[in-house]
Amino acid sequence: MNKISLSIIVSVLLLLSCTKEENSNAISKPSFTSLPSALIEEEIVIDGQNFEQGKLQVFFDNEESYINYLTDKKIKVKVPRSIERYNPTVRIVDLKTNENILEETFILKKPVIKGYDKQEISFQEVLVIQGENFDKDRDFVKVSINGESASVIRASHNEVEVYIPTALAKSNLVVELTAQFQKVVSEESLKLTKPIITNVPDDFWAGQELVLEGSGFNPDGKFTSILVDGKESSIFSGVTHTIRSSYPSGPYKDFFINEVVYKMADYEIILNGNWEIKNDGIIVDYEPGYITHPPIVHNNKAYAYFWKNEGLYDTKVALYEFTPDSQEWEEVPGSSYLGYINNVVYNNDGFLYAYKNPDDSSRILIRINLNTLEEELIPLPFSDNRQATFMLHFQEKLYVLNGEAVDDNYNLYDVEEDWRFDEITSTWSELVDGTMSGHFANRETGYWGGFLHEGALYMNYNNTSHRLNPNLSLDTLDNEIYMVYQNTLITSNGSRGGFRDFEADYTVSGVEHNLGFARELRHFFQLNNEIYFRKGQSTYKLKKEILDEIL
Repeated sequence: MNKISLSIIVSVLLLLSCTKEENSNAISKPSFTSLPSALIEEEIVIDGQNFEQGKLQVFFDNEESYINYLTDKKIKVKVPRSIERYNPTVRIVDLKTNENILEETFILKKPVIKGYDKQEISFQEVLVIQGENFDKDRDFVKVSINGESASVIRASHNEVEVYIPTALAKSNLVVELTAQFQKVVSEESLKLTKPIITNVPDDFWAGQELVLEGSGFNPDGKFTSILVDGKESSIFSGVTHTIRSSYPSGPYKDFFINEVVYKMADYEIILNGNWEIKNDGIIVDYEPGYITHPPIVHNNKAYAYFWKNEGLYDTKVALYEFTPDSQEWEEVPGSSYLGYINNVVYNNDGFLYAYKNPDDSSRILIRINLNTLEEELIPLPFSDNRQATFMLHFQEKLYVLNGEAVDDNYNLYDVEEDWRFDEITSTWSELVDGTMSGHFANRETGYWGGFLHEGALYMNYNNTSHRLNPNLSLDTLDNEIYMVYQNTLITSNGSRGGFRDFEADYTVSGVEHNLGFARELRHFFQLNNEIYFRKGQSTYKLKKEILDEIL
């Protein structure tokens, strides 16, 4: 064979060898045919061909998933827990070429709610949500009911157990579940169990504990309410079968409760009855401000001046009216002003005297006709800057006693002139004998006012009760006189409270009450044969039957 023929044969053999190698490389290049859907931490099989051990890496987004099993046609990997979305991109990297042989979107299976273990659910009961494609790790399952987060107790791929939230405003419940990074809203029917009240206490004590027993209650008082005759009760603890709250302190119109209402979500449980309030006194109104004198009674109505702060620096004073029908203090139109009220007295014949300090620092005396509520200015015979004075009305005369004033240098000095206004002649006269001013020389007057009984004026002055007799002599009394009721003087029965007949022998016991200490009760007045009094900044009605023992 010559050299040329040999060379041709070698060239042909080399060409065939290269072609075979190229065909071999083309056949062995890996590829894939399918990418299934799955759940987090579930193993999936990626089908393909020409897979080689140690030559591939699998990623879900940037999270590598280690290959658990590999043949030339299958790759088994687990969906990593660390992915952050339901549709990560799966990449299979050929480590020989550092190229992606697969770059496709992977979709997690979507959760499906198929139903519940019950059709009605109460608080602190376990609700089992049934379905598929949830998650076996409860930390990766979120459930909300009517938009409020529910507490997940246990989770699997087919069931999720939760406690329903307490902040529910509707009884029809809509469940939303998030798993596999996907939210689904259930169309299955679920309802909050209607609460039942099985027991209400027989004894009602205003301001004290109220316990309702039953089932299906919301244990969180922030999302439920109890109304007693329309007044909201303060709830301080609860479980599904017992709610502890307090009876509202008031205001009430009488000593009976007619309705108790329990509200939860859009449920309203109404109980009707006729429960007696056991307190010896009930609040009928919360007062509109502060008062410095006893209410004045005329024509079956009570009147009083109240004051309260107006803004940062001003004080508003107004006359209020209280009627037995409304049992509320209502402002008399046109009576308000900025300033102070110094003294208020009643002449027991339809006229009220008010010594006022308007905001311009002057002082005026007005007389109000309580039949018409018209005001009349009474000229003063003394300096209009007189203050801390003591005023009373007795035997058709108004007395202005003691006090102090400010001189031109703004120094306080004691006022020595005492005056008496005669209502019949409408004239002032200066007192010279000092009898009345000597009775009331102490300007720490406590509270003013009083009532007439058998020609004498009973009053409380300097925190002590006194009796001004028709001859203008003054007696100091041992006990505070509250009122005259059915022609009996009612006084306190010791400092710890109670009532007794002032004129009865001390060996005769009085009657106890649950109204508080004697010093807390003030300003008794009567309308329509009902007895009212003041305690703190509230007006009370007395259960007058407790006085029957001493009348």
